[in-house]
Amino acid sequence: MKKKVITKLNINKATKKQNKYTFKNTVKGNFNSIVYDASKEIVKKLDKGYSPVFIYGKTGSGKTHFLKTIENEIKAKNPRKKVKYIPCVDFVQEFVNGIRDSKANKFKNKYRSFDVLLIDDIDILNGKQQTQEEIINMFNDIYTKDKLIVFSSNLSQNRLSRYIDKRLMSRFSWGLTLELKQLNYSDRIQILKNHLRNLGKRNAIDEKVIEYIAKNKKSDIRELEGAINKVLLYIRITKQKNYANDIKRILK
Repeated sequence: MKKKVITKLNINKATKKQNKYTFKNTVKGNFNSIVYDASKEIVKKLDKGYSPVFIYGKTGSGKTHFLKTIENEIKAKNPRKKVKYIPCVDFVQEFVNGIRDSKANKFKNKYRSFDVLLIDDIDILNGKQQTQEEIINMFNDIYTKDKLIVFSSNLSQNRLSRYIDKRLMSRFSWGLTLELKQLNYSDRIQILKNHLRNLGKRNAIDEKVIEYIAKNKKSDIRELEGAINKVLLYIRITKQKNYANDIKRILK
């Protein structure tokens, strides 16, 4: 009986995490409105030749969120499509393992079989010439078959071109290039409130505390969500209702 309960809880937890990555649960603000609208259009019209898509922005700006959202939305609307999201570090490791284990062809066939391929954080390809070569060849095959390939990067194409093969860089420019911009105060407020809604804690934190976090945590989305998590944990442990005056100490 216990095993069934644990399994159910794990499934529910995994489902909630995946449900975070949908357009419905994604904030649309000044910093990401173009990426948001373009991503919806890409999902809606897979056959319109938007590939390749290159999304870039600073760490914590929401790149992974959008790639996983595109993945989930395509799977929901096109269940027969083969869709794969993978961090670039995992892609590189799998490629290296394939060569080491004499399974390079198996690796190549696997990744060429996907209708949609999303590779996150391609910055780590710096210095990995053999993997870059494989991506170029794979890209050519995917592109000629009108499949969708999406890349994300912490760096703009201009900055990335200092480290990445020129042939690969030229291919990025064939499709859409989308930038996630710096968060402003309004964006941060939206993100904080959206995170609370996604956690099912819409009214759990005072408005003044939310405003304080938005004014003092400016670097990225992860930092904002982490601040909310800290406050919620503090409230749960201490059971205090008057915690606003301790907010500086809580967030240290």
